[in-house]
Amino acid sequence: MKTHPAATQLTRPRPSRCGSWLPRLFFGVLALALPLAAVAADHKSPPAKSSAAKATAAKATAVKAPAVKATVTKAAAAKAQAGEATDSVKGAKGAKGDSGTHAAAATASASAAASSPAPAGAQAAAPTPEAAVTLIQNLAKQLDEITQRAKNLDALHGEIGRQLDGVVDHDEMARRALPAAVWNARSQKERAEYTALLRKMFDRSYIQRFRPGKRVQIEVDAAPRPGKEGRLQVRTRLTIDRTRSQVGYSLHPVGGAWKLYDVVVDDTSQLSTWRKSFQRILDAEGWQGLISRLQRGVDK
Repeated sequence: MKTHPAATQLTRPRPSRCGSWLPRLFFGVLALALPLAAVAADHKSPPAKSSAAKATAAKATAVKAPAVKATVTKAAAAKAQAGEATDSVKGAKGAKGDSGTHAAAATASASAAASSPAPAGAQAAAPTPEAAVTLIQNLAKQLDEITQRAKNLDALHGEIGRQLDGVVDHDEMARRALPAAVWNARSQKERAEYTALLRKMFDRSYIQRFRPGKRVQIEVDAAPRPGKEGRLQVRTRLTIDRTRSQVGYSLHPVGGAWKLYDVVVDDTSQLSTWRKSFQRILDAEGWQGLISRLQRGVDK
């Protein structure tokens, strides 16, 4: 059965006008929305820098940072120098007129440090036996020179006494001439009075054998005799105007040097003689009796 063409056209579905314009509308809207989105993105984030631009910016920052730091450092240094200059001006004003005093004080302090003995508590080096021999040799030389140039007995004894003062330890000599209990019981004033009198007694007993113009010959033994507690004795042969004596000088170390505390003439110790004599006087007359006896001996 044939269908009439007109019927076919009536039964074939007719294309909808909506189906033809909707796609075009969609794609048109999409085409318009994409540029708008791109513009919005450009407004939200800054454009990305290229690698070269980033490197250039980093380099500029690195150069700028040390320059800023150097500027700050220079400013701080300038401020510090200004402060020091101000302090120097103040110090100069305060020290004006005192520079000479400070210089003199510094010189005196350096000289005292060079010549002063070791401080208390410091361990001084022990003097050598050779130094003890040299000490007595120098003493012998000085005694001979003094004897040759002295014009009278008083001048001779005065010079020898001053020479002995640099060699003799009078405090040690005075202490050893007394029993330990007696020395310890004495006050500082009593010790000082007693030591001064004994010093004069020693000078008189030692010096009386010297005469003006008489040659003094002293032969010094180069081998000292060792003693207890670091002490030693230098033995000599003394000749004055054909009179010969064996003289031993007993020494002990004091602050790194040797000091004389006893003289032994022909095997007789000056300390031993005094010790025995003083003990008898103390037993019989007491301390004041000893001082009176020493004073009378000095005044003769």
